[in-house]
Amino acid sequence: MSSYQFRCPECVSQLTLERPERVATLESGCPFCGSPITPANFATA
Repeated sequence: MSSYQFRCPECVSQLTLERPERVATLESGCPFCGSPITPANFATA
């Protein structure tokens, strides 16, 4: 399964997510501050 490195553009929090978590995060926003995010906020880990 692919891993993705996430970085929030608002609160600058970082974490590594698997694909299902990435999809959920795109739908719900940053898990730390709730800011909306886009696929551009992820990089392949």
